[in-house]
Amino acid sequence: MAIKSKQYKIPAKPGACADLLYKLRQERYDLQHQVDALEDHERAIRDHLIATLPTSGATGIAGKAATVSITVSNEPTAEDWEAIVTHMRTTGEFDLIQRRLSAPAVKARWEDGKAVPGVGVIVVKKVSVTKL
Repeated sequence: MAIKSKQYKIPAKPGACADLLYKLRQERYDLQHQVDALEDHERAIRDHLIATLPTSGATGIAGKAATVSITVSNEPTAEDWEAIVTHMRTTGEFDLIQRRLSAPAVKARWEDGKAVPGVGVIVVKKVSVTKL
């Protein structure tokens, strides 16, 4: 049963679908490289401003089209996981961490024949595309 798309034209033949998928992926990769280059340029300018504005005594600067200001905030970083885990167990403050499994860690245990309580399995289907 073929899935119909109202938004995109999908070729009827599977081989043509494979070719179109590869072509679209390559176009996206090309665009992504351009986006990555722009992000690198942005990052270089941000780093330059962060490094140079404070030395000039300014916390911000204005151009003809935009203003930029440097803000500073304190963000948490884990320095002692044992202490954090002990604190969470003692206080019940488990909201201090995000609830997400480490897929590589779980899969490694599965490969060793170990079960992880409370962990289930979902089947994820992916499409692999390789140039001929």
